[in-house]
Amino acid sequence: EIYMSLTPPELKKMRLLGDLYRMARVPLKAAEQYEKVLGQAPSASDYEKAASAYIAAHRPEKAIDVLQAGTRHQATSRLLMMLAGIYYEKGLFEKAYQVLDQCLRRDPQNAAARLMMGYCALQLDRLRDAETAFAQAARHPRQRAEANRMLAEIKKFRTIPAQ
Repeated sequence: EIYMSLTPPELKKMRLLGDLYRMARVPLKAAEQYEKVLGQAPSASDYEKAASAYIAAHRPEKAIDVLQAGTRHQATSRLLMMLAGIYYEKGLFEKAYQVLDQCLRRDPQNAAARLMMGYCALQLDRLRDAETAFAQAARHPRQRAEANRMLAEIKKFRTIPAQ
């Protein structure tokens, strides 16, 4: 930090200081350092690091701000998944669903996004959408077991007679 204050700011050194703060488990300082990088010539990775640091510092609103800026700059699947995850954790299921839809338009093979979309649809009481998302996720080996388990739960739910 002292060295950085005595020399002209260099992007590489600013990233390094952020990484050092992150490794030292000082996430808010890391986030603040990564924010300086975002004001220069940021990459998608810089947005991921800043958002992750804010999440670790229990500042989800700041993480959302960073991720929204990142997706405007370069909407990668990773940035979109992180944003959807925060929305889901905050109970903003419709927003999460919309971000996941955007993610899947960019990367139709993203089975993790399909699985998460199924959970969002369940929270929104959209069983048909949930079934579709889980069925599509079940085509991928890593998500197959969980997706099939959720499809079985939906099937059980549909067979329960209404009272």
